Amino acid sequence: VIARRAAATGDEPDRNELGPLLADAVFHSALIRLVDLHVARPNFAGELTERPVANPIARLEARSHSIVTSMRHEPIDLSPLLRLLVLAADGSRDLDALAEVVGQALRRGELDVAGLSGDDTERIRAEVVASMHRLLMLGMFVS
Repeated sequence: VIARRAAATGDEPDRNELGPLLADAVFHSALIRLVDLHVARPNFAGELTERPVANPIARLEARSHSIVTSMRHEPIDLSPLLRLLVLAADGSRDLDALAEVVGQALRRGELDVAGLSGDDTERIRAEVVASMHRLLMLGMFVS
């Protein structure tokens, strides 16, 4: 924001102007829903933990529906793979164990993921890691 203003006006703002400039930028970003502002610290994880824990409400919802509620209180329509990972991410499994859950479901025919075989452990783990990061960005894990 500051760099754009400096480029547009040709001058650098002095330090006393930075606070109001930042406040104005954040306010306008919130108005257009570029950012969400909250008065309390969010309860969702900002990074994957060794043993991820999905939102307990989402885990309950995922038992019977593909649409679950994120920690941001938003509805998320989960693919079958993401749904399985939400159900399995109860804090008792690390990424390797979650990959094994996915591999077992693929081998039993309970899960179908295009281009993924139940015996290809390396590709399954890569897909699980990518999917877990996707769920993280959706606000699905508790901190």
